[in-house]
Amino acid sequence: MMLRSTFMDLLQKAIEQPECTDLFIGLVDIDYFKQINDNYGHRMGDLAIQRLSQCLEKGLEVDYRDRADFVEKFDPAKDNALARLGGDEFVFACHCPSEAACLEKMRGLQAAFAKEEIALDGQRLSQLRFSCGVIHYLNNLSNVDQLYQKADQLMYEVKKQGGGNVLLARS
Repeated sequence: MMLRSTFMDLLQKAIEQPECTDLFIGLVDIDYFKQINDNYGHRMGDLAIQRLSQCLEKGLEVDYRDRADFVEKFDPAKDNALARLGGDEFVFACHCPSEAACLEKMRGLQAAFAKEEIALDGQRLSQLRFSCGVIHYLNNLSNVDQLYQKADQLMYEVKKQGGGNVLLARS
């Protein structure tokens, strides 16, 4: 998994592209994650994080695990990126042709994650949900911290509404 600082450097490269209109930046975290840890234990929580990571990597078409030179060869005009911020929170940057396509992609990932079933020591965990706040970058902000803060505000709003949703706004 990519480090947050590496991700932010790659994101900065992406937003410096003059015609960057198809870039979406989002935050994702597992709903009720503390309850998973409290009710099933931290090992189960770790497995839930791993499953979410795998689901996001596949669905966002992030392919850097087998490429040691990913950072050097990162093409900010077309490559997607994903990083774990800590705990159950992830940040991503992906290219989509439209806001509708991005929402469809994220809702599809939510559906795929909800189908996951985790078994550990005779216990089963299923129907997992995640929340997501996504910003459609429109070439109007100069640094990644502003984008991150906007995505974080959307995530807060999703959680306030009960989670399990995707909120998308323009930068």
